[in-house]
Amino acid sequence: MTSEVSLKDLLEKTSSWQEAAEIVRTRQRIPDAISIAPDLDSIDGLQKVNSRYTKHWAKLKELWLQKDEDIMGAICVLFGKMSKDVVLRSKLAQSGAITLLVDAMDRPRLRLLIMRALSVMTHHGGLQERIAVADKAAAKIVSIALETPTDDPLFTLCVTVLCHSSYGVYSVDVPTSQRNTRTREADARPLLELMVRASKLPDEHTSGHAFNAVTMLTVMKNKDIHRNPEACRCLVGHLRHDELATRIDALRSIFTLYKDSPPETVQVDPMRAVKAYSKIKHDSEYAEEIMKTGIQNSALANILTASRDCTKAMMQNLQDRDMLKLGKTLYSLLMQSEWGIGDGRFEADDGLPFDTGVPYKTWFESLPFCISALRAENPQSEAATMLEIKYHIRHRRFSKAHEIAKKWIDNVNAECSYCYYALAMDCKDDREGLRWAKKGLRTRPTGYIRLGMLYNAVVYAGALGIDMLNDHKAEHENPETHVVEAVAYLQSSLVDTKTFMELAPVDERLLRAVLTRYFCLFVAIKGPSLVDAKLYKLEPLMKRLKFVERISELIWSPVVQTQPRLTWMFISKHYEAAAKEWDEIFKTRREESTGLARSNASAQAAAEQDPPDGLQDLVESLCGGPKSHVNHDEDSWHRHILHPRLDESMLQMYVRGFAPRA
Repeated sequence: MTSEVSLKDLLEKTSSWQEAAEIVRTRQRIPDAISIAPDLDSIDGLQKVNSRYTKHWAKLKELWLQKDEDIMGAICVLFGKMSKDVVLRSKLAQSGAITLLVDAMDRPRLRLLIMRALSVMTHHGGLQERIAVADKAAAKIVSIALETPTDDPLFTLCVTVLCHSSYGVYSVDVPTSQRNTRTREADARPLLELMVRASKLPDEHTSGHAFNAVTMLTVMKNKDIHRNPEACRCLVGHLRHDELATRIDALRSIFTLYKDSPPETVQVDPMRAVKAYSKIKHDSEYAEEIMKTGIQNSALANILTASRDCTKAMMQNLQDRDMLKLGKTLYSLLMQSEWGIGDGRFEADDGLPFDTGVPYKTWFESLPFCISALRAENPQSEAATMLEIKYHIRHRRFSKAHEIAKKWIDNVNAECSYCYYALAMDCKDDREGLRWAKKGLRTRPTGYIRLGMLYNAVVYAGALGIDMLNDHKAEHENPETHVVEAVAYLQSSLVDTKTFMELAPVDERLLRAVLTRYFCLFVAIKGPSLVDAKLYKLEPLMKRLKFVERISELIWSPVVQTQPRLTWMFISKHYEAAAKEWDEIFKTRREESTGLARSNASAQAAAEQDPPDGLQDLVESLCGGPKSHVNHDEDSWHRHILHPRLDESMLQMYVRGFAPRA
């Protein structure tokens, strides 16, 4: 009893909580020593506590249960110090330290100390610690934050803890099976409203953590975000942030809102194209647009011509039964048009098939016989190999098509564009797909083969950039390089969208998908210096998109509500209002941290630069190199909320390191 009273008396005389914590530590012999004990700020001290953890935990819990606020406050400080060690932190969570801290939140005097302890625990913590804090404390912390002035340190700590703990519940790289179901299904609206409010504060630490929490809520609470116009403007508004990395993170988050959207699918039906031609042949706007790229490049003219020529070749084969001649003709048509080999068949007047005596029922199924005839003439026939690749692609046997294409490149012709075109299709590994597309584009392909590889390069590079930004664990290993690489992929995607748009005729079936991707990437990468609040500079292209979609629906198939399209619709809907609200917030923040802000002139100069020299070499180096190692240990994830500062000038310096030496 004497010791207890003596301890209380000592604590009442202390001038700081750190001093109180030190008194409790030494009185309780944590670690076991009397005078020269290593403190809890040293590795040696933490290791000694860990070696006899059960005994030390029992001492601290016994003191805590006395409900003396001086003692409890001192123990909060000790919990924070112990939480810097991964093993001790895990043991504290398992022993019930989080529950003790949460139960004590009703004591106003201790709240700041509790939040500091939880901040350390969640900042350094693994997944389970974050989930436990989110599950047990999130509602209380939100309540405390709402009644706390925003300039109070307690408010900042509340936001920080909520951000760190939200990772365990909402982050995109946490498997669904590891999330707490009850927390996942809880009402996130109060948390969202708080974080949107906090993201507007001048303090970059608080606002950065708050915005990061908002981005994480896009993973599972997209309905709550859509119902909150202020949250929508928050996400879109950050596309006008000075920092390129922040703008890209905002774009990634908006993409995440539509992660369950269907992929782009454009059906090809020659009969639909014939009907479309009768409707649009007198369309003056269509005629004007087609003349810009040449009638010979029109996709509609291409499919109609290919259908006519294929029909003519099949009719000729019906007469002469010369499979070698047919094979050479179909190969020529395949090199000219994506639809050079049709799916027709010989039919009677009643529309039913009839026996013609040829060895195939449908025209496309003539390919195996053509291939055999071509190889009988020349075992190394390029025509036979390309037709065989096409045959497997049509039947969606991509692995077989890839195998044949690789053998041809390795053994016969390393510059065969069609082989790279095939290899870039349906790759399970985005890096591999991008690598084949980039290599193929160096073989100087033309026509649909070039457009096909450009489109795949756009899709693969975009997916890689977004996926890298979602991979927080890999980012921990080298934050600045990781973010720069992700942005390089997105920049590469933007470059290829621009090239595709310049080459493609207005009726190209994939143009509608490329345009929406271009808008999203352009707004995020170029930023407010080149993108005005009312999107006037993009207005001509936006009108073009409407026209392209109208023509595309006539010729091909209905427009699909894909992830890029829905993302752009979201951005364009909120952009003007978001700019009006957030430009002022960012301006105030810049003025309060002028040492870190760039001038508008330098920002615009960076935005107007052409893509850095060597960008394509960078992307190919990244694709061809070893995959990033990801440490799956929970404690390896240690991402500070403030992004590394990154602009196009920095990207250029980084890229030059990958450029080929002269």
